[in-house]
Amino acid sequence: MILKVGSFSHEVNDVQLESHRRVSRYNERNRRRSRVHTLEVRGRLKIDVAGGDTVSDLTNAIRALETAYQDDDVQVGLYLNDGTPTAHVLTTADSLSGINILDLNFNDPVGADYVVTRHFRATFQAEYIQTESQITSFKESVRTIGNGGPQFQVTALPRGLPRVDLITQRTPQIIFQTGSAVGYLGWPEGVVPPPVFPLWEQQQRRTIERIGGESFRHYVIDRGIRWAYTFIRQEPGDPFPVEY
Repeated sequence: MILKVGSFSHEVNDVQLESHRRVSRYNERNRRRSRVHTLEVRGRLKIDVAGGDTVSDLTNAIRALETAYQDDDVQVGLYLNDGTPTAHVLTTADSLSGINILDLNFNDPVGADYVVTRHFRATFQAEYIQTESQITSFKESVRTIGNGGPQFQVTALPRGLPRVDLITQRTPQIIFQTGSAVGYLGWPEGVVPPPVFPLWEQQQRRTIERIGGESFRHYVIDRGIRWAYTFIRQEPGDPFPVEY
C-alpha cells in the first residue's frame, strides 16, 4: 500500500497502518454532532546504498517528509498500489478544520537507523460533521410576578401597630418569558417560540440577541440567539415554557 499526504506519496509498502479510531462527539442534548477520525501510521525512509546513495540523501528525504507534513488541510490516506483508495482515507470534504497532522515522531530507532533507513510514526486527525439535530441546545423559562391580588401599604406609626391601607383591590401580573438556543450549522431562529400572551406583550421591551459562533477552517458552528418577552396581564395566568 501507499500513504499519500497531499501531493506527497511514500514508496510502496514503506508505511503501515497502526490504527484508525473513530470517536463520536455529542452535544449537551446527547445528540451526535461529529465524528473524529484518527489515523496512526508507522513507516520508514530508505536509501539505495548500492546505487550510490549516502546519508546525505537520507537527510534530504527526511527534510522532504517534514516539508510534506507541515501543512494541515490536505487529504491523507492509504491507497492500493494501483491508486485505489482504501477505507482509511481522510478527506477534507465535510471536515470542520480539514486534516490536522498531530504528530511526526522520528524517535523509533530500529537496527541501522539513520544509516540506510529512518523510521517514523505519524498521527493524522479530522473531525467530520455527523449531526442528528441542528439544534445544539435549547432552554426557556417563564417567570411570573404577582397573582392579581390586592396591594397594601403599611405605614409605621409613632405608637401602636402600623397602619394598613388598601391601595388597590386587584393588581396586574407581570410575566417574563426568556430563553436561548444554539444552532449547529446555522442560526436557530426557526425554534424561537412566540410570546405566550401576544395580546399582553409590552412589545417595546422585546429583546432579540444574536450571538456569533465559533469559526473553524471550513465552517462556523454554534451560533446562538436569546429572546426575552415582557407581559403585563389584567388577570393572572400560569404559562409554561416551551420544551424542545
